[in-house]
Formats: sequence, structure tokens, C-alpha cells
Amino acid sequence: MKTKTVNLEKASVKLNNITKIFDSPKMDESVTAVDDFNLDFKEGELTTLLGPSGCGKTTTLRMIAGFEDPTNGDIYFNDQRVNDLAANKRDSAMVFQSYALFPHMTVAENITYGLRFKKMNKAKQKEKLNEILRIIGMEGYEDRRPGELSGGQQQRVALSRALIMEPKVLLFDEPLSNLDAKLRETMRNEIRRIQRDLSITTIYVTHDQDEAMSISDNIVIMNDGHIEQVGNPEEVYFQPKNEFVADFIGTVNLLPAEITNNSGNSFTLDIMGERSLTKEQKGDFNIGDEVQLVVRPESLDITEKNQGLINGKIKNRVFLGTHNEYYIDIGLKKPIKINIFNTRLKEDFQRGDEISIDFNSSDVHIVE
Repeated sequence: MKTKTVNLEKASVKLNNITKIFDSPKMDESVTAVDDFNLDFKEGELTTLLGPSGCGKTTTLRMIAGFEDPTNGDIYFNDQRVNDLAANKRDSAMVFQSYALFPHMTVAENITYGLRFKKMNKAKQKEKLNEILRIIGMEGYEDRRPGELSGGQQQRVALSRALIMEPKVLLFDEPLSNLDAKLRETMRNEIRRIQRDLSITTIYVTHDQDEAMSISDNIVIMNDGHIEQVGNPEEVYFQPKNEFVADFIGTVNLLPAEITNNSGNSFTLDIMGERSLTKEQKGDFNIGDEVQLVVRPESLDITEKNQGLINGKIKNRVFLGTHNEYYIDIGLKKPIKINIFNTRLKEDFQRGDEISIDFNSSDVHIVE
């Protein structure tokens, strides 16, 4: 369903040197939740703040919304500094994890609550309500109450209540965490569809990597109040900046290696003292540097012993229908994981087999 009638204004959001320090319950101690944060959120795009619990992503979102004041730094919507504006004056709207619907109100009353607060006339309210219900596919639900709705329908109502205010910036704080896995997938696709149709600047907080990868134009990887990397989903997955990002996004294998030659943007690496590999990649690496090679399980292959780059032994094999998971002992602390789809399986390798793992230089990425 393509939306044609709604034309929301858009805004870029800029954070300049944002720091947030909370006083600790213990005397003379404080906690820095966000530390000297600089970030531009592009107009009309969906940017996800992704990271482990306690990394500062929700605090950042709350500062953008106006629910928390930064200790230092400035927040801009377009070129307007909004630090001193109350939350209801910022032209932004938040969709919460808990939905925050009024149980005694109907769907229509919940959605139009903000319009009534602004004293919009009833005819205009009705027009905007019908428009929003059409966008989210809930026409005919106007008179139901939240208790009569499924979790996904309640989330649509919460989203509608935000959209009907025509915000320049839409904010999501882990909106799908209360839904089951199948409904989460449906709703994240629905949120992405609506965001694309309306082209509204959106900032989305989650700790779910799959969620972030599937809906984002850009992902901001956060850790301990700092930005680790900013990039589109493909960049953060295939070209992580460091070991933290590589390990946090998806499943990864890390192979120790040493730089033995540096030819500008081409590096020769000694992998575990067994094989040499030449990798073209931009980076500030020097001869003798000990590095890690990031390689995803789906990029590895299994061949006969001595036919690949590194020899090993199959410790376990797990059949998962579409593919097999192999766990290979190559002498590291933990086994290497390899995912091979059944269409790629050339031979029936089993637990205990001595084999060799192989990969292309284009499938690895060097990190410190």
C-alpha cells in the first residue's frame, strides 16, 4: 500500500559534543552515559542506534526527544538549536516500548489524543484519523479499545498516535521488544514501509541486530557511551572497524594474523604461521602488526585436508534443514564456525574428519 496523501516536513538532526553524566547513588561518584557524542542523522532516513544494554542509546534518544537534558553539547533540528525547547515543542514524536495507550479510550480517541490537546476542530481530526487508519491498515477498528487488540495492532495504534501529529522527527525506543518473534518481523517490515512511504526522519533504538540490519539506512554501533562505527548495514557487517563491532554484529570468526608486507592499500598476511594471503583494504597497518581477520561463517568452505588455507578437524556437525553448521578445531581457544548450505555441500564431511578450511581474500576484513 503506497501512501500518497501525507506530506510530512522533514528535518535533519545533529548532535554536537553531546555528553550526559548522571549522579550516582554513591557519594562523589557519577556515571557518564554518553561521552562527547558527535553525529548527524540525515533527513528522511531511518538511523538505528544499536548496542548492548547500558551503552547509552536510550539516553541519547531521550536527549533528542527532550526528556533528558545533556550535561554538555548541543542538539539541532535542521539549523535550530533545541536544547532549551520542551519535548512538546520540538516537532518530534516518540513511540515507546510499552505502547502507553489509554485503556479506557477507543482506538480513535487514543490516536487523536494529541490533536484534541491542540484543540483541533473535530472535522479536521476525523479527516486526519481516516488518513492515518488507511496508512496503517486499521480501518474499521476506530471504536475498539486497546484490550480488544493484539500486540501488533496496539503497536500500530501507538505509531498512528505519533504520526498523526506530523512530526519532523520520529523516535522509537525498542518498540518491538514485547512482541513474539514472528510478529516482530511483521511489524518491523510495517514500520519500514511506512517510514519509506512518508520519508520521515527516524531514529530507532534497539539491541536486536537482525532488527537493525533489516530496517536501517544507517546503523550507529554504540558501546559504553561511545560510537564504535557508523555505516549502512552492509558496511558494519562486512567491514567492521574493530573487533567489538565484528563480534557484536552477527556471528563471526576471528583468525590471528601478522602483516608481513605493506604495499599501500594491499597487505600480505601470515595466517597462523600456515599460509600467506594478500588482502586489498584501506587501513593504517604496519609490517609486524598482529591483527585479526574477520570472516563470516557463510564465507568459509570445507575441502579435503591440505587443499585449503588452514587444516583442522570437525568437532561437531549440526543439520539445520537449509544448511549445516560445522565447528572446526584449528588450534584456537574456540572452534571456527562454518555454515554451508546444502546446495554448496560437495562432500559429506562428518564429525572427526580431518579437513581444510578455505576462503577468498575478498571475504575477509582486517581489524586490529
